[in-house]
Amino acid sequence: MSEQMGAPIVPPPARARWKSLISLDNRYVAPAFITCILLAGHLSFGILESYPKTLLAIIVSILLELVLGRIFYRKWLHPASAYITGISVGILIRSPAFWPYALCSAISITSKYVLRVKGRHLWNPSNFGISVMLFLAGDTVASLSIQWGNYLWPMLVIWALGAIIIWRLRRFHITATYVVSFIAFALLRSWITGNPWQSEIAPLLHDHRSKNHGALQDRTMRRRVRRGVA
Repeated sequence: MSEQMGAPIVPPPARARWKSLISLDNRYVAPAFITCILLAGHLSFGILESYPKTLLAIIVSILLELVLGRIFYRKWLHPASAYITGISVGILIRSPAFWPYALCSAISITSKYVLRVKGRHLWNPSNFGISVMLFLAGDTVASLSIQWGNYLWPMLVIWALGAIIIWRLRRFHITATYVVSFIAFALLRSWITGNPWQSEIAPLLHDHRSKNHGALQDRTMRRRVRRGVA
């Protein structure tokens, strides 16, 4: 035992030390990439309502997460999840006032601790908070209803970064299931309505071929007019 206690401590290899310095904890991957996408998107297309409103949503989310985590679990929780919730609220709702951003973040985070089944929260927190705000304050709050351009490269960057995030978090199968289901139902809807299948799938791809997409929309509208739908 004395020999073990007196044995010299061998430092880790230089390669291992460098790997530990440059490797990124999975908890930081999603916030880091989302922040990069958010900044690039806002500087390019102005996707945020305002910096102060988004910052307010983030601060309320993180503070409430820390407080509720301390109350329910007796420990300080990692703020990465709350940070993502705050960013989502800042992007996905629109209001001329500040209070909806704070209230939406508060509802979103609180739902994680109140609405639970078998130890897991039921819904995506920010989506639940936004739905509640639209129901309770529809005169003041609106959901995001615009698309920022039809450019191919931003879409490819977002898809690539998103794929890296969900792959590292081992959630790729969830997104893949959504994509496959969306395409299947889009084709089914195209078959039922007679609309071009390209126009049904376009929302998933953010169709960058604006001329073709416009032509498809015009063709669809003409068909609906002939049927007396529009």
